[in-house]
Amino acid sequence: MKKDTTPLFKIDWSKPHQAIIKITPEDALRVLENHNNGNRFLRQGGAKYIAAQIIGGEWIENHPQPICFSSGRLLIDGQHRMNGILLSNKTVWASCHFGVDPEYIKYMDTGISRALYDRVTFVENKIQNQFIYGVISLRYNCKNKGKVTPEKAMEEFLSLEDSYRTIAEIRQKRIAIGQVMVGSAFVDYHAKYGQEAAEMYSELFKMTTDCQPAQALKNFLLTRTINEKLLYPYIVSACMANHEGRQVKQIKAATWR
Repeated sequence: MKKDTTPLFKIDWSKPHQAIIKITPEDALRVLENHNNGNRFLRQGGAKYIAAQIIGGEWIENHPQPICFSSGRLLIDGQHRMNGILLSNKTVWASCHFGVDPEYIKYMDTGISRALYDRVTFVENKIQNQFIYGVISLRYNCKNKGKVTPEKAMEEFLSLEDSYRTIAEIRQKRIAIGQVMVGSAFVDYHAKYGQEAAEMYSELFKMTTDCQPAQALKNFLLTRTINEKLLYPYIVSACMANHEGRQVKQIKAATWR
């Protein structure tokens, strides 16, 4: 696809054609304010993710899925990309399709989006890869708003690679304790104390266990309705008890020390 240096609002949107067009943050704002009727609900996280891609140099100007403008001068696909351009405050070259039949909007974005674990290979095993994605995504989301980029996710994985691999291998065929936050806490436990964490984590998947802190944690997780993002310090409490060789009478929030 060829680049067209014509400014976005000097182009004849009614004429069906495709080209790579320069879009400024000002262009994006103008499109969103005046030519964005009838699009789906805007997800701020998605827009911020695209902005991060632009800032990080990951934007693909010759993207196979172009930003689409109808013959009636409406944006019918690309709302999140336009918001991403605006949030990044950077000018980009973008693949655009003009003169699209406005009826086509009903067929846009009806497929399944590609998740991070489809795009990044942390490990070769697909089940383990998906679990690692879940842990990294949740850990990132607890600290930031929006989606983690593939580059940031790989950076996080490599920082504790052995721990992620170990916990994912144990989790692979076990479904009794499904919370991703449990995996996240045990990644940190493993990073600090190695095999000790792997042994306790394995005990969580048994019907009964002689590991009292593991049994107490299981009972806690199965009887409480605490939001998953708030579970971390409670899981740490059980892990610390296990490390110190003591029983858990009541699980309370704790931090690593």
